[in-house]
Amino acid sequence: METKNKIIMKTFLTILSFFFIQSVFAQNNNAYKHDSLQVEGQYVHYYTKGKGPAILYLQGGPGFSSDNMRAIADSISNYRSVLIDYRGTGKSIANKPDSTWVGYNQILQDVEAVRKKLTIEKWIVTGHSFGGQFTMYYAIKHPQVVTRIIPVSSAPPKNDFMNYYKETLWMRYSPEEMDELRNLAQDTSLTELEKKKRRIYLDNVPYFYNRANISKLFILYPNATDDNFMNWTYFFAFLKSPEYARFDYTKEYLNLPIPVRNIMPRQDAVNDGELLLLNSKQKNGKMIYIERSGHIPWIENPNDFFRVFKESLTD
Repeated sequence: METKNKIIMKTFLTILSFFFIQSVFAQNNNAYKHDSLQVEGQYVHYYTKGKGPAILYLQGGPGFSSDNMRAIADSISNYRSVLIDYRGTGKSIANKPDSTWVGYNQILQDVEAVRKKLTIEKWIVTGHSFGGQFTMYYAIKHPQVVTRIIPVSSAPPKNDFMNYYKETLWMRYSPEEMDELRNLAQDTSLTELEKKKRRIYLDNVPYFYNRANISKLFILYPNATDDNFMNWTYFFAFLKSPEYARFDYTKEYLNLPIPVRNIMPRQDAVNDGELLLLNSKQKNGKMIYIERSGHIPWIENPNDFFRVFKESLTD
């Protein structure tokens, strides 16, 4: 059993690591080169930083901007980091997102357009949550340009997990939190900004192992309350797209010829063991668990997460 001093030291190191990451994130925020290109009459904004082998970072939601992945990208050196605001997200909002064009193949088209514009022959692809699922689909459709994938807290390659996932989330709320969620919009004691911050807090309750860590979201992502940080119109359009309803690439995922390094937080609501089972059937598959963490491991257990992520780039 750990002594009190060891526990205090571990806690101190975790806090120190977290604030170091914030410092790096703040310093690197202006280090990205920003550019854009046209795809089907809409603009796709993308960001690059660093030199070396290329890594593509795919955010989830679906609907988050690429800012959601910068904390991971900023932890990596000696690589060329590429982040993309898919059409309808972040700074790439032009036409109003709807299910006639939002979907998996739209994201793949945006990603391939950026890769060709940057003349990148091959790259590592990583993604968080639904972004992890996007990495799988991209590697399945374009295996010749992907050297390995690193899904983080990933959704599995089949969307029937949503049947139980929603229930799992709701069960993690207390009755008082459920009441607050229902009544927050009518709360006259809060400003609109305070309501936004409180809503973000409540939305993230099921995703965290330790609720005290939720407040770190607003430190690491000071623009979390901005409308373009998460586009809910895109989210609902994505879930209504025909591609989403029939998405099942389990067989193709099992047959991927490249290394797959799944990083899964132990206490993540997405984690039902399905990806562990699938990875056990892959010749190149490996599952690495992050202990004492919910859906966003770089916030809840940054020491272990960044160590594992860096190891997964080359192991």
